[in-house]
Amino acid sequence: MSTALLVDASCDLPLDYIESNNIHILPITIRIDDKDYLDEKDPESLAYFYSQGLLSRERKAASTPFSSEQTSDYVLDKLVNSHEFALCISVTRLRSPIYDFMNDAARRVMNEYHNHLERPGHFAMRVVNSANMFTGQGLLAVYAVELLKKGLSKSELRKNVEDFKQYITAYLVPSDIYYIRARALEKGEKSVSLGAALAGKMLDIHPVLCCRNDETFPVAKKRGHEAALQAMFEAVAGQVKEGLKFPFVVVSVAGELATLENYPGYKLVVEACEKHQVTLISCVSSLTGGVNMGPGSINISFAAESHPLAK
Repeated sequence: MSTALLVDASCDLPLDYIESNNIHILPITIRIDDKDYLDEKDPESLAYFYSQGLLSRERKAASTPFSSEQTSDYVLDKLVNSHEFALCISVTRLRSPIYDFMNDAARRVMNEYHNHLERPGHFAMRVVNSANMFTGQGLLAVYAVELLKKGLSKSELRKNVEDFKQYITAYLVPSDIYYIRARALEKGEKSVSLGAALAGKMLDIHPVLCCRNDETFPVAKKRGHEAALQAMFEAVAGQVKEGLKFPFVVVSVAGELATLENYPGYKLVVEACEKHQVTLISCVSSLTGGVNMGPGSINISFAAESHPLAK
């Protein structure tokens, strides 16, 4: 019997990595206009959505995670009989109810799993708030995978994952700050003011946003989308050269994966990772990420004592 990792669909990792490392995906329902879709990280579905412009600002879009009951049903149906332990890693609890849903589900699973067990033994389930999102959550899942390869016990695994998450930084450059404001307003959030959105549009100001330890905030503002990307990638490449807490970097793009190579500064990250034996994992953003960040947005994560744009 093995340990399963369970993440929600907003976690940015390539599907082949997910499938080869016993990571299970808790789907998220995406509603676009009046039609529902299931975000399960299928590459063909992702390519279709981004190529057809289905996540454009003109469309109404929202994401709805599995409820606590749906989550517990998923675990009881798919994990209890094939694994002894499930570690669930959620998107930041301050941006989504998924962490709370997972905890509620864990209580139900622990009370009911004996009724579903078709093998000898026991089952346990624990939940960790990643304190991050998208590639940041993905990087924490990669860290858990590497710990499992070392044969850590259930308690050691959870403790190490909890201790490590404080070092993860996710940078994001949205292609359209107006898009993020529109989606935030649909959820009742006012994290981006109308004035900031208007100023950004008129002056072509693009922020570099940072998510770290459950907080999301701007760390740089540049005139032009490419300048913001350049600043972000240069900062990450510099941090790779300076040293990381964990030799992995995860990057995602809300669009075609091949376009990453065309963005200014990305080559610096690739070269730095190659030179310093850091594994660079790239993927297309989840539909959930695309809905919330906007098409064309780029998100990159790494682990370090602090983040370079804070210096």
